[in-house]
Amino acid sequence: MPTLYIRDISASAYRKLKLRARRHRRALTQEAATILEKALEEPEKETDIWAEMDAIKESIYTRLGSLGDSAPLIREDREIGLKNLRFNRFDSKGPTRLIPTC
Repeated sequence: MPTLYIRDISASAYRKLKLRARRHRRALTQEAATILEKALEEPEKETDIWAEMDAIKESIYTRLGSLGDSAPLIREDREIGLKNLRFNRFDSKGPTRLIPTC
């Protein structure tokens, strides 16, 4: 039978494993092997994150309709932001910087 060594396990994980083994009346190594076997028996969920994102996007479009182009809104926000800034030039110490006038 193959052997598996686990190094650098945290003290809290070791303590929990030891308590769990005691509750199930098993040796520490038997409990660890049982946990691994159970975890590996379950089929892995292979979720396609992009499919999930597409489904979410579709549900938003269904509820709200087309969201349109956001470029005009971004441009408007930038123009408002630039009106609230003043320009200061520094000589050879650095480039032009924007400083809030608030």
